[in-house]
Amino acid sequence: MNTFHFFTRHRWLLTASTLFLTISAANAQSTQGTINGVITDAVGAVIANAAVDVTNEATGVTIHTTTNEAGKYNVPALNVGTYTVAVEEKGFGRYTRSGLTLSTDQVLGVDAQLKTGSVDQNVTITSSAPELETRTSSIGQTIEAKSVSELPLGNRTSMNIVALTGGAVFIDSANYSLSGGRTKSSMTWLDGGSGQNIRIGIGTAEVSPPVDTVQEIGVISNNYAAEFGGSAGGVIIQNTKSGTNGFHGSLYEFLRNDAFDAPGYFAGTSADGSKSKPELRYNIYGGTIGGPIRRDRTFFFFGYEGGRQRTGSTVTLTVPTLLQRAGDFSQTFTAAGKLIPIYDPSTTQTVNGVSTRTQFAGNRITTIDPVAAALMQYYPLPNRTPDNLAGANNFRANDVAGNNTQFYLARVDHVLTDKDRLAFRYIHTSGVTTNNSVYPLPAADPTLNSTSTDDIGYAQYTHTFSPTVINDLRFLYDTRVYHQYADGVGGFPASLGLSGVSTNAFPYFAPAGFSPLGSNSQERQQYPVTVYQLVDNLSQSIGRHTIKYGAEVRRSMDHEVSLSTASGAFTFATQATALPGNSATGNGLASLLVGFPTAFSAASTEPVTRVSWYLAGFVQDDWNITPRLTLNLGMRWETDTPINDENNRMNSFDASAINPVSGTPGVVKFLGVNGYRTTPYDGDYNNFAPRFGFSYQPFGLGATVIRGGTGVFFAHPFDSGQPNAATSGFSLSESLSTPDNGLTAPFYLRTGVPNVSNAGAPLTDSFGAVPVGSAATTAVSYYDPKKRTGYTTQFNLDIEQRLPGQFVLEVSGIGSVAHKLAGSTQQINQINPAILSAAHSSQKDRPFPQFGNVSVVVPTNSDSNYYASMTRISRRFHNGFNLNATYTFAKFLDNSFAGGSSFGNDGGTYANYYDRASDYGPSSNDIRHQFVFSSVYELPFGPHRAFLNQGILAHAVGGWTIGNVTRTYSGPPFTVTTNTNNTNAFSSGNQRANITGNPYIAADQRGSSQLWLNAAAFAQPAIYNFGTQRRNSLRGPGFGTLDFSLIRAVSFGEGRYLQLRGEVFNALNHTNLTTPSAAYGSATFGTITSAYAARQLQIGARIVF
Repeated sequence: MNTFHFFTRHRWLLTASTLFLTISAANAQSTQGTINGVITDAVGAVIANAAVDVTNEATGVTIHTTTNEAGKYNVPALNVGTYTVAVEEKGFGRYTRSGLTLSTDQVLGVDAQLKTGSVDQNVTITSSAPELETRTSSIGQTIEAKSVSELPLGNRTSMNIVALTGGAVFIDSANYSLSGGRTKSSMTWLDGGSGQNIRIGIGTAEVSPPVDTVQEIGVISNNYAAEFGGSAGGVIIQNTKSGTNGFHGSLYEFLRNDAFDAPGYFAGTSADGSKSKPELRYNIYGGTIGGPIRRDRTFFFFGYEGGRQRTGSTVTLTVPTLLQRAGDFSQTFTAAGKLIPIYDPSTTQTVNGVSTRTQFAGNRITTIDPVAAALMQYYPLPNRTPDNLAGANNFRANDVAGNNTQFYLARVDHVLTDKDRLAFRYIHTSGVTTNNSVYPLPAADPTLNSTSTDDIGYAQYTHTFSPTVINDLRFLYDTRVYHQYADGVGGFPASLGLSGVSTNAFPYFAPAGFSPLGSNSQERQQYPVTVYQLVDNLSQSIGRHTIKYGAEVRRSMDHEVSLSTASGAFTFATQATALPGNSATGNGLASLLVGFPTAFSAASTEPVTRVSWYLAGFVQDDWNITPRLTLNLGMRWETDTPINDENNRMNSFDASAINPVSGTPGVVKFLGVNGYRTTPYDGDYNNFAPRFGFSYQPFGLGATVIRGGTGVFFAHPFDSGQPNAATSGFSLSESLSTPDNGLTAPFYLRTGVPNVSNAGAPLTDSFGAVPVGSAATTAVSYYDPKKRTGYTTQFNLDIEQRLPGQFVLEVSGIGSVAHKLAGSTQQINQINPAILSAAHSSQKDRPFPQFGNVSVVVPTNSDSNYYASMTRISRRFHNGFNLNATYTFAKFLDNSFAGGSSFGNDGGTYANYYDRASDYGPSSNDIRHQFVFSSVYELPFGPHRAFLNQGILAHAVGGWTIGNVTRTYSGPPFTVTTNTNNTNAFSSGNQRANITGNPYIAADQRGSSQLWLNAAAFAQPAIYNFGTQRRNSLRGPGFGTLDFSLIRAVSFGEGRYLQLRGEVFNALNHTNLTTPSAAYGSATFGTITSAYAARQLQIGARIVF
C-alpha cells in the first residue's frame, strides 16, 4: 500500500494551513530553567568577580552572583518567565540585557562583552531576536504560555499540549508516543517533582492541570541530560504559574452541547430516519488569582476548576437475533452467504481414530442451557440492518458517560534571604465517572465506573552557598484513592441460575464473534496508592565547567484488593460446536447456548501491599570550551528495586524443578516460604547510562547552531500496570479449559463451576498441580527471576538556524535503538510446533501439563528501532503572532506492545512462543508521515494593538485573535487474526491469518459499511499451523483534523479584558476512521465500526485581570 496514500487523498488538510516544515527544539538541564554565560572584555579576556544580577521582571526577585576565575556565572533553578541580566565590574560600563524569555528546561546562554568606562555608562539591550539553544544537545520542544492559553485544546487539560510537538504520536492526553517511546511511559515532572504514576504501575502522567494554571510545558523526546531518567520514552515537564508583584487572575466557563455538533458517521438513527447525535453536556468552569503577599519577596497563586460532563458515544454491537436466541442458526451465514453448520458436542465420538460429531438437525439447537437462556435477556435486540450477511453490527445506539471532576491548586513562593528561596505547592483532585448503558439491563455492560481522589504536596528549597555553588532540594508526596467497578457489582450469578462462583458481580461472558456481556475488570480497590520522592541537585561552576550532581529517591506503594474476575470470566470459542478440525463450522453463541465454555477463569486477591524504590544519581558537566562550543557530558545510574510484598503474598515459578504430583518439570514457589527467595526477581544494579552531546556555532554567535549527541536511557520497569500480579496461593483463583481444543467441556453452565480453587491449600511444591492427563485447574503467572531493565540508545544531529522575521528553522535526524524492553505478559505453556499433530494436541502435550496457562509477567524480551527526520519552523509570540509547524518522517519497528493505547492494532504481540521473529514488524504507533501545525494570531486592530487602538471604534471592531491546530497522520498498522484458533497448540497468542491476495477493498467499493478488507484475500491456516502473516503488515485509514479558536477580547483597562471564545474541533467534520475489525471469520471482519469525534463546537467566556 502506498505510504503516501493518506496525504495524497487529503490535500485539503495540507492546503488549509500554510505548509511549514519543522523539527523539535532542544532544551535539557532542569525542570525549571537556567541562565549562564561568560563575561569578557573588549579583547575577549575573561573578567573574574564581575557582579551579575538576574532579575525576574514580573516578581522583582533578583539573584546576585559573581563570575568565577574563568569569567563564568551560572544561575539555575529559575522559574520560567522574562528576565533581565545586569553585569557590573569596576573600570567597565554597566551591561544590561532585558526581555530575555526563559523557557521550561532551557539553559539560556547570556554572554556579555564589557566595554571600558564607568558603571554609570550603560549599555542596555532589549532582547527581540529569538534565542537559539546554544548550550545543550537534546531534542524537544517548549510550548509557551500564549499557545497554552489561546489555542483550541479540547477539554482544556494541559497534557493536550503534547499533540502540538513534532514526533509525538498523540492519541489522547494520557496516551502519546514520543519519538519511538511507548505510550503511558514518559517521565512527567510537575514543578520539579514527579508527576508520574507509581513505578510499579503504568508510567502515565498522574495529573493534567487546567491550562489556566500552567505557565509552560516542555517536551523532551530524545537524548536528554543525565539529570533526567526513569524512562526511555521521553520527558514531559509542566510548570505551574506563580504569583507576581501585581495581582492577576482569571475567571472562565466553557461549555459544549450536542446541539452545536455534527452527529458523526456512525451515529444511530432516530425514528424519523435522521442521525441521532450522541448526548453531550459539557461545562468547565474555574478561576485563578495570584499576586504578592510581600512585594519582591512572597507571592501566592491559587487555581480552581470544576467539570461537569455527560459525553455520549456511538456504540456498535453484534448481538443475537431472535432466531439465534431461540437456538435457531438456520439463517446464520458467513459474509459470503454460506451457512455455518453447528454441531452437537454431546454426540462427540471417535471413528477410526478421528473425532467427529453430528450436526444439529436443521441447524437448530434443541435444548438450550438454562443459564444461557437467562443470559439472552441481557443482550439488546437488533435495531438496524446488519452490515453484511454474517449479521455484523446489527445494533447501534448512543450511550452516555458522566464525568464530574474537581481540581484545586495552591502555590506560595518566598524569598527568605538573598541566598535562600522556598516554594510550596498543593494539588487536590477528585473525580467520579459513571455510565448510562445501552444494554437493557446495565449489569451486563462491560463499561466501568470509578471514583478517585488525589492529594499532592510539593516543597522546594534553593540555597546559594556561594556564587559558584547552588543547591536545589525538593520533596513530594502523592496519595491517591481509587475505586473502579462495573455496573454488575451485586448478586447476579444466583439470579442467572449460575452456581460455583462469587456473588460479587455479573460474570464476563465472551462468545466468539459476538459482543460480550459483563466485564473482565469487575472491581478494583486501591486504598491508597502513595509516592514519596526526595530530589537533591547541587550545581557548581568550576572554570568553564558547570557541573551538576544529583540524587533521587522515590518510594512507590500500592495497597489494593483486586476483584477483576471474582465472579468469573467465561469464553466460548467456536470449536465447542464445530466439527473437529473444520474451522468453517461452529459458532461462539451456539457454544454459549449449549452451555459449553471453552475456558474459564476466576481471580480475586487478598489485600496486597506492594512496594518498590526508584534510586538514581547523576553527574552532568556542561563545558563551555569556547563561546561557540559547548560539550554536555554526563553519567547517570538508576535502578528500580524488585517489587516487595510487605506480607510476602507473592509466588514465583521454577520451570526446571520436578513437580511431585505430575513428575514433570514446573513447580510453583512462594516468596519467603521454606527458604525460598524473598524477591520475585534479582535487582539490576549495573544500570550506568552515559550521555554525550555538543552544541557548536560555526558562523559566529547566535545565528546558526549545530547540535548532536548520544546516550543510554533506561526504561520504565514494566511499561504496564503490574502492582497486583503473581498472587497464586494468596487469592481465590481458578482456571479451567477444554483439555482437547473443544472436544471435551471443562463443565457445563447448568451444572455450575466445579470448586477447584486452591484457596487455603498448603504452600508446597504440590500447589495447584494435577497428574498428567487430568484437567488442569490452576493458571500460574510469575516474574522471571532474571528480569532485567530495558534500555535504549538514542542519538541525534540537529541544525538550528535563525531566520528573518523572528523565525527559527531546525532540521534534525534522530534515532533510538532499544533492547530488553518489558514485553506484554507471555503465555509459555504452548505445545512445541515440532510435535504438534492430531496425536499431540491436548493438555498432556503441554510443557507443563499439570497446569493450565503458565505466564511470565512482562518478560524483558522485546526490542524496538526508531529512526526519523524532522523539520520544524517556529516563532515565539512577538508582535501578535507565533507559529510552530513540524513535518516528521519516521519508521518505528518493534516486537512488543505499545504500553498504553495506540493508533494501530497488532491483535496481540505474540502468536507462536517458539517463533518470536514473526512478531517483529511495524509498531502499532508506526506513523510514517506526520504534520503538526499550530499558530496564534492577534489581528492588529483594537486597544493595545498596532492599528485602530483609540476611541470607540477600537473597542467596537478590535481585539480579535485566531488560533489554529492542524494534525495529519498517515495510516497506522494492524494485524488480521483468526476468529477460530485451530493451531490446537494452546498458543502463546492469537493465530494470524494467511494473506493470499490484495487485502484491500478499493475506496469506491467500500460502501456505507466501510468494508476495508477483502475477505477473499485471506485464508484460515491449516489445522496445527500458525499463519504466515507477519505482525502489523497491513495499514488502516489515516487521521487528520483542523481545530480553530476565534477569540474576541474586550478591554476594560491595562491588563484587564473579557474574552469571548468560540472553538471548533475537527472544523471540516472529516470522518477519521479507526482500524477495521480484524478477526478473520467473524461476522464483522473487514468492516470499520467506529470513528474519532466528529465536529464539535465549544463556546466560553474568560475574564482576565
